[in-house]
Amino acid sequence: MKAIKVTAFQESANYKVPISHDFRESYPLPPYSTIIGMVHYLCDFKEYHPMKISIQGSYGSTTSDLYTEYEFKNGMKFEPKRHQLNVNGLGVSRGVAQVQLMIDVRLVLHIIPADQTEVDNIYNCLVSTP
Repeated sequence: MKAIKVTAFQESANYKVPISHDFRESYPLPPYSTIIGMVHYLCDFKEYHPMKISIQGSYGSTTSDLYTEYEFKNGMKFEPKRHQLNVNGLGVSRGVAQVQLMIDVRLVLHIIPADQTEVDNIYNCLVSTP
């Protein structure tokens, strides 16, 4: 059985915890679904390709940072007293929020596609991405 080993470095990263809203918390390592999604995106897969994933890694420290958050509800008309932005008649609210950042993230990933004939394709897609 063949596997693809990926070593990666990220200066800063946030692997968002889905239930965190006011303070956008981060998992210490990317979830399996994030890595599987990355492989599917880079390989331009249009349907699910099963694979096994191993994620190892570490980070140097964490910090928090501010970011601008834009919020809108589909079809909500612009109201000057309620919204900060008018986008083609729709109201958009703008605010400030905090995000947790993992600093100096070092990852080791192992990817094993269920269909072993996809190993070379996945490898080539990973190495040809800038």
